[in-house]
Order: sequence, then structure tokens, then C-alpha cells
Amino acid sequence: VKMCDVEGMALILSRASKTVADLKARFPNLQDSLKSVMAADMVVVVREEKFLKDEPDRLENALRRCKKLTGTLVTLKRLASVQEQRHTGAHTTPEKSSSSEGNHSDGEVHNIKALASDPHTVIHVP
Repeated sequence: VKMCDVEGMALILSRASKTVADLKARFPNLQDSLKSVMAADMVVVVREEKFLKDEPDRLENALRRCKKLTGTLVTLKRLASVQEQRHTGAHTTPEKSSSSEGNHSDGEVHNIKALASDPHTVIHVP
């Protein structure tokens, strides 16, 4: 073993020790940065998990509301049809208009007239 070889190895070991000491000194900053990144990622993960958990119920509720609105539109279509029949019947022959009312009770005719006169009527369909 030569003295120059031992001195060369000591120099390499000294450089390695300084590098490790530098890394050790810089590690707390790296650790803090990683913690903040991980915390932000966890917020995203939690939000995405909540979305995956809650979205099927939201979609089901939206579908249920669409079905109810479809029923309401069917009812409105029937009402519009009755209004059109009464409107065209009233202009052509008054007898035809009164005969079309003959199939309904006075209360039903009154209700239909009340619904037809109020443009803000909301009809709920079970």
C-alpha cells in the first residue's frame, strides 16, 4: 500500500462526507416541499374520491327530475291540446264548444279555464 493511494482515498472520502453533509442540510427543505406537494395531492385525491362517491346519486336525482319534467310536459301537451280544441271550436261553432264541455263537470271546466288563463301555472305529476 502506497501513501499516495491512501491520501487519494482519504480525499475521495472527504468529498463524499461533504456531499452527504450538504444533502443532510438540504433535506429539511426538500422534506417540507414534498409534504406540501403531498398535502395538495391528498386534497385532490379526497375531492376525486368524494366525486366518485357522490356523482351516481347526483345523476340518479337528475334523471328522476328529468322524468318528472317529462310527465309535466305530457300534461302540458294535453292542456294545450284541450285549449286548441276549445279555441278552434269556439271560433267555428259555439255548439261544438259547449258540446266538448259537456263531457266534463262544471268544476273540471272551471279548473281548465283557470289553468289556461294563468301562464305561470305549474302542474305537478306524481
